[in-house]
Amino acid sequence: MPADAATWLIENSGPVIERVMRLGGLGLLVGWYYTQGRSQAKYVKESLRDEYDKKVWGLPLAAGFAALGAYIVVVFVVAMVPYSTGVNHGTLLTFNKGELYYTSSVTEVEARKLGNYLVKEKFFNGRPKIIQLNRSGGTIEVRLVAKKGIEQD
Repeated sequence: MPADAATWLIENSGPVIERVMRLGGLGLLVGWYYTQGRSQAKYVKESLRDEYDKKVWGLPLAAGFAALGAYIVVVFVVAMVPYSTGVNHGTLLTFNKGELYYTSSVTEVEARKLGNYLVKEKFFNGRPKIIQLNRSGGTIEVRLVAKKGIEQD
């Protein structure tokens, strides 16, 4: 799902909508400059003349880049925690090169029954595949690992 507010209702909005949104932002900036920005700059020049003390940008830019760097580090660390803490996907059973993980809410008998069924139905067909079997309340969940973009096929 696209992250921007204008495209969240439009599935597969693609690059056209993205370009329109970028041009819209540029249009807002140009519109602000011609409706308010020029008059503000003119007011400062006329009212303060030589008394206006321009500030240097080095410290604010350095602070901004430092904050951006800290943000990137935090996001990276938070994203990597599940991988570094050894997230447990369950107990592994292998069927014809297929990996079936089952959680503690499912019995090994149930997991083996599903694995054997998937071999019989040729889902586990000798090519690597990964699934997870879980029980949430009274519902059995079968989770599949899918290649990104497979839903487009």
